[in-house]
Amino acid sequence: MTARTAQTRWYRGLMAQVVIAMALGIAVGFAFPGFAADLKIVGDLFLALIKAGVAPLVFFTVVMGIASAGDLKKAGRLGFVALVYFEVVSTVALLLGLVAANLFGVGKGAGHLSPGADAAQAPSAGEGEHGVTAFIRDIVPDNFVGAFSSGQLLQVVVVAVLFGIGLLALEPHMQERVNSGLEVVSEAFFAFVNVVMKLAPVGAFGAIAYSVGTSGGTMLLALTELVLQYWLVVAVFVFGVLGLVCLLAGFNIWRILRYVRVEMTLVLGTASSEAALPGLLKKLTRIGCSKQSVGLVVPTGYAFNLDGTSLYLSLCTLFVANAYGIPMGLPEQLGLLLIMLLTSKGAATVSGGTADQRHQAPGSD
Repeated sequence: MTARTAQTRWYRGLMAQVVIAMALGIAVGFAFPGFAADLKIVGDLFLALIKAGVAPLVFFTVVMGIASAGDLKKAGRLGFVALVYFEVVSTVALLLGLVAANLFGVGKGAGHLSPGADAAQAPSAGEGEHGVTAFIRDIVPDNFVGAFSSGQLLQVVVVAVLFGIGLLALEPHMQERVNSGLEVVSEAFFAFVNVVMKLAPVGAFGAIAYSVGTSGGTMLLALTELVLQYWLVVAVFVFGVLGLVCLLAGFNIWRILRYVRVEMTLVLGTASSEAALPGLLKKLTRIGCSKQSVGLVVPTGYAFNLDGTSLYLSLCTLFVANAYGIPMGLPEQLGLLLIMLLTSKGAATVSGGTADQRHQAPGSD
């Protein structure tokens, strides 16, 4: 078989297989909703396997990124610049979402719903801790292993940064030995994730079939307008804001999107941005990005630069407020902006992993 013949078999590519699986999942969801509801376990198992490999990969990548910097000052400068960029761009995303929500008038066509039943189920203000203090406490795990078992990427990043700083304090010969060991183990985890990614079409099929089968056509049609508005705002943000950033940095946004098209398809099919993380870590180093930059910027961005989630929060919060007839003037929206600047941080998770996790629009991370 020639290389040209192999290339013509498009259905062997992971992206094509995921797209086909999603189409089959939609068909099964509509045709056999009862059976499709039982397929939730298929998507859950795939996301659980991905989650098992993502946390260690983030840890090793961040540690080796800090170690490759050679000194703490260099790593600190890169981390500081990245955090400033994340805060600025995520704030722009929140503002864009609020402006678009006001222009579209999201939720106003749904009529004023009654909050009675939902309010009865809502937790009281005293249940659980909220605010800056609780947020800061939650980013520090109570033990080393707990950062990995809880699946909180922000905790893993914190532990990895501290571990990397400690690694820089070792003698050079000790650093070299530890780095070589970490690199070998990291490659082993990448191999594990590569095996799991072969199951991506199966996971996407189960997740889509379950969503369509349980929501039904009526619910999907009711939310079509909101979803289309969301994707329109995402397109404006990607090609407007991120396109300008890429232009200033000397990159072409279209080339980047084509390069990561498989990862974007995985996010769409599984509703989990973490499914794309292993591929991104590999691809960015392959095209010439330094391990230091990839190791520090990408995992930290998963916790602090959720621009899609910021757009989603803005649009859907005003959608719910308008649907329930809750007035949201300029002062209320400015207060909402300040709250979302905090709540959008650390929201990275496997969104389809368990039934009680938040539902989010595909690709909203």
